[in-house]
Amino acid sequence: MELEGLNLHEEADPRLLQRLLREIENDEELWCPVIVDRESMVVLDGTHRVNALRALGCKYVCVYFVDYSDSEIAVERWFRAITEYLPKERGEEIAEELNMVLISMDSPGVKDVSYPVLRLRDGSSFALASRGDSLGCFETLRTFERKLEAMGYEMGFDTEADADAKLTRSAISAVLQPPALGKDQVVSAAIQGHVLPCKATRHIIPGRPVGVDVPLTLLKNHEISLEEANARLAALIEQKTTEYMPPGTVWRGRRYDEHTRLFADRSGHEADQPPGYRDIHRVQGTSSRLKKGENELCRT
Repeated sequence: MELEGLNLHEEADPRLLQRLLREIENDEELWCPVIVDRESMVVLDGTHRVNALRALGCKYVCVYFVDYSDSEIAVERWFRAITEYLPKERGEEIAEELNMVLISMDSPGVKDVSYPVLRLRDGSSFALASRGDSLGCFETLRTFERKLEAMGYEMGFDTEADADAKLTRSAISAVLQPPALGKDQVVSAAIQGHVLPCKATRHIIPGRPVGVDVPLTLLKNHEISLEEANARLAALIEQKTTEYMPPGTVWRGRRYDEHTRLFADRSGHEADQPPGYRDIHRVQGTSSRLKKGENELCRT
């Protein structure tokens, strides 16, 4: 579809965006479709890809349309993993400077996960006092993490399980936990233009396609119609087979906690696969075509 028709619910991280820009330019292709809710046109996964393609002057983007109301699609969070030592006293100083308050999670009535939460290595947890609804809480999160970054604290993005494990073994100093969001809040934020902080959400999309490898030249072609772009992509897809990869597969450096579908060349030779193919860690699977009735790969 055309890039102009998409609604973003998260902002992009400038550093991640620049790195992705270079990767797409060097590879001259888009590895994976952007995940989009068909009804609202909200981008669920692929904010940085959309911004990168726009910066590269593309007209089209390959998207995988899903029904966001599907109960198998889950919305989770990316936890901020802070490596440098962050004691409680320093956290309180930062909060006070930003006109916020750290409230111990042991206090009555502070168990609501709609609060941003700062969890420290010593086992203590503190809610970042916020105003308003969960979107207001996200503004609190954005302000606090930007202050940490300005002070030299580096933050990585981890799943909840990975962040918990790192904190338990003292591999990191603290975790900044975003508020939880429902699907209706994700869509509402995008439609109303309330762009959330980078990686506010983490979506689990069963059956998501990877390795489609759409040529950049096709996405940048302003001379052809949408119908012609779709026809050309359909021809490319016909040259591939799909192979199911189980949850936990690592592909091109990213771990997928849902089962995915790898689009691979029909030749089946690793030498003919795109860069990163050897990075796949999986059990032996079976090849399969896209099943009728499943979430649909929109061809451009």
